[in-house]
Amino acid sequence: MKNQDDIQILSTIISNAGFDVSAVQTATYSQPLKMMGYSNTDGSLRWAWPTGSKQPNCLRFYNIASVKATFFSLVFKIAFATRLTGLLAKTKFILFAQPGTEGALKNKWGNNFAIFTGTVGPNRKGVIWYKNKTEQCFIKVALSQNAAAIIGKEAGALTILQEYNFKQLQLPAVKEAADTFVTLSDINTGNTKRGPHFTVQHAKALEELYGVTTCRKILKNLDWWQQTTQKLETLAATNDARIPKGLLRKLQLLHSAVDEEQVLAVATAHGDFTPWNMYVTTQQLKVYDWELIITEAPLWWDAFHFIFQSGILMHRQNAKTILAVMDELQEQQIFTTTTAATLQNNLQLYLLYNTVYYLDVYAHQPNWHMQVNWLLQTWNEAISVALVQNNLACPRALFCIDLFDYLSGKNYATLKWLTHLPEELPETSDIDLCIAENEKVGLHNFLQNHPFAATVSVTHKSFMNNYGVVLNDASLLSVDAIWKIKRTHLEILMAQEVLSTRQVLSTGVQVPSVANNFNYTWLFYLLNNAPVPEKYQEQFLLKPEAERQQLNRHFTAQWLCTGVTHFGFVMAANKEIRAAVLQQIKEQPANKGWQFIKNKIGYYMDTATNLFSSKGMIITFSGVDGAGKSTVIENTRQQIEKVLRKKVVVLRHRPSVLPILSAWKHGKEAAEKKAATTLPRMGKNKSSFSSFIRFAYYYSDYFFGQFYIQVKHVWRGHVVLYDRYYFDFINDSKRSNIQLPAKFTSWFYRFLLKPQLNFFLYAQPEEILKRKQELDAATIKELTEKYLALFTSLSKKYQSSSYIPIHNQHLETTINTIVQHIKTRA
Repeated sequence: MKNQDDIQILSTIISNAGFDVSAVQTATYSQPLKMMGYSNTDGSLRWAWPTGSKQPNCLRFYNIASVKATFFSLVFKIAFATRLTGLLAKTKFILFAQPGTEGALKNKWGNNFAIFTGTVGPNRKGVIWYKNKTEQCFIKVALSQNAAAIIGKEAGALTILQEYNFKQLQLPAVKEAADTFVTLSDINTGNTKRGPHFTVQHAKALEELYGVTTCRKILKNLDWWQQTTQKLETLAATNDARIPKGLLRKLQLLHSAVDEEQVLAVATAHGDFTPWNMYVTTQQLKVYDWELIITEAPLWWDAFHFIFQSGILMHRQNAKTILAVMDELQEQQIFTTTTAATLQNNLQLYLLYNTVYYLDVYAHQPNWHMQVNWLLQTWNEAISVALVQNNLACPRALFCIDLFDYLSGKNYATLKWLTHLPEELPETSDIDLCIAENEKVGLHNFLQNHPFAATVSVTHKSFMNNYGVVLNDASLLSVDAIWKIKRTHLEILMAQEVLSTRQVLSTGVQVPSVANNFNYTWLFYLLNNAPVPEKYQEQFLLKPEAERQQLNRHFTAQWLCTGVTHFGFVMAANKEIRAAVLQQIKEQPANKGWQFIKNKIGYYMDTATNLFSSKGMIITFSGVDGAGKSTVIENTRQQIEKVLRKKVVVLRHRPSVLPILSAWKHGKEAAEKKAATTLPRMGKNKSSFSSFIRFAYYYSDYFFGQFYIQVKHVWRGHVVLYDRYYFDFINDSKRSNIQLPAKFTSWFYRFLLKPQLNFFLYAQPEEILKRKQELDAATIKELTEKYLALFTSLSKKYQSSSYIPIHNQHLETTINTIVQHIKTRA
């Protein structure tokens, strides 16, 4: 055993149960009571039984719900059957009783009892199981005032519930109740088993309970809701680093959205309705351990608890799977007495109460077991789903909260961080993390497995990983995990220095020191030949005077040889300063000798890898003149650059590896100027031969130019936007002064690389004519019908590409539709 305190606790349990014993032999306590014990992994006493006991009655306290547990119980049974309990017992000891007490104890409990010493904490209680000639019972023994109140509450509730004479439910009978203990009948008799899944039988038992205890109450008047509110406020004010700050903010957000004036149908709930607190027979559920009983809980509270707890602890399911189980049960009409909306509302109230209740319990525990993390993770996921369903938060914001909760306590610092709370990160911003290299695998697994991450693309480099996360609502987030802070092949800052001096903000986000944060921000933009954006300038220039002076001293001392004397002077790009800084960086030990060669090799390998792994795309926009292509393309370009953080290249009609035909006669500039001032479809070519020559020339541009565009742009991760595309040769070849059948030109499309996204913008002729009068209404209608038919045909034939007609009536709607498709493809 761990220490003598365990023997004292055991003697207290027996004494509080009515039989006065002592851990020490005295003249008063002289009669020996020989015991054996089995210890926890930390050495503390777990179970005890009298020496000579022939049955493994300590297994009465053990939940046999896994292969490992089954094997463990089998070993115990064999040991008792073969009288080899000494091999299991990790300790043997003697308690001492007064004369007469030993006889009374053995007369009551015989030699057939076992004791569980309880779980350490404010609610600790011991449990004794015994069997004599007339009864077998459990005695719950309080070891604290809290525990005494809990077992007293259970005894009172069971006394009341026994009056209802349930058919579907069997409850323990209260045999005896005192201030320090309560004796309850053991209901595990007959042919019983554990039921790991929630079934119709469980639902009927709860309906029977609801039938006699249901009433209607205002939420704000319910005790458990008032306790939840109070505990949530207390938790929010606590400084326990183990409790996720983001989870608390989610709970506060969900709590604030609850209507406290709502009237609920409430009924008695067991409070810990789980497979390990009940036995199943063909006729009944035998439910015990009613210590956490709630007399006025929303309907199906116990069902939620059963499904969540068994799903997490027995089946290792995530929230998505557990919620799917609930949906399936609802479809099977298991929850017959409640509407879907009420069920959803009750589930959210359960998640609030249950998570806050157990966070409060865990906050008082010195050590957390592994299952605590399982539970918190799954409850957190389910709360996120509830927030999205109620339009209280978006997946991207919740993902950011979870990311920084995961990073809490890890060796990291967030670079260029301006946002107060993670969930406030602008849609156009990404997250740059400086992390210790040994943290990268855990971060990778977190990002890949987050329930809101629809797809995660990873770009591996020698010094960092970039994660492009597409959330399940098609929103995007880019996360850089950097373990060496480099620009090309040069290490510009020491990551170890950044991490060793990091600071923790009040929100829990870890950031570099002010000096390192400025150095990184300044170098990032300086070495990219760009001025420091105003938002970052303000971050440093608006600091208190004393802090700015300290930063100045640090900065000028570090970069003195570059001629920089004040950090306020370097906010704009400066070629001379850049050259001097680069030279100073090259002189650093991390960029010299073998390390220089290693960095250079890594840079070239990264460049080669990036050439083949970057995911660019080609997007085409088609439509008659006046359909709004130019405006849509410009807005799309801006959105891609802001949200996807990718370079955008806009091409008109074709790759333009070859100049337009008239350039051979008039020169490139003159030809382009003439084309810009000439109305479309005004060419006078009627010759099929001439048309074929023109088509062959432009098709050559498409065919050979597509590979040029692929290598120069797509392979480098750029997004290419075509203002018009090959489809004009099929439906509107007259625009290019070509007179050829559509079947002929469409046949050659098969030899071209297919753009990932193709949008056809159209509008009513009347709307188009308000914008431009280049075509008549009949021609607009004819061309629109041709394009719609073509896109329908191509979408069936080339399913790896998307051909999407969009009625361009409202610009915002059009842009949102296009961006959603792009995000899905990104």
